[in-house]
Amino acid sequence: MNVHNSEGVAYDPPKLKVQGMEIVRSSTPASVRKALKDAVSIVLTKDEQTIKDFVDDLRQKWIKLPHQNIAFPRSVNGLGEYADNQQIYRKSTPIQVKGALIYNHYIKKYKLDKKFKQITDGDKIKFVYLKKPNPIGKKRINIQNDHKTNEQVGIIRKFLKWIY
Repeated sequence: MNVHNSEGVAYDPPKLKVQGMEIVRSSTPASVRKALKDAVSIVLTKDEQTIKDFVDDLRQKWIKLPHQNIAFPRSVNGLGEYADNQQIYRKSTPIQVKGALIYNHYIKKYKLDKKFKQITDGDKIKFVYLKKPNPIGKKRINIQNDHKTNEQVGIIRKFLKWIY
């Protein structure tokens, strides 16, 4: 909704007020929230060609963004509750916990625990969707906010699934 006047304060240009949409949720990546807000503003104030141009331009910018900017932020809790020795995780495991268990599994499997810290309950993580086929055969993987080594970034970037 475009607000022109709120409690005696006039806005020129009108202020976009949004509630309950992905635009304002902290679980949506900041770069996505900004793009969605811009898109809604264009839809409300411009013509169809302008929104088409915006989407085309956004698509080109999107695939150049670092993975940290498009990853979904989450907190991880319940690793012990959802862990499974045979299948890594149990059915109906939340997406962020599933990704953390997969991440930890491969850190152990490839003996990388001295190089990378495992994800534990309470950690803040980000997850990205991966293209298939990929080396781990999974749809997504978590990354920790402090992991920025060239090796990890290269592996993740190679298999990112650009959603557009």
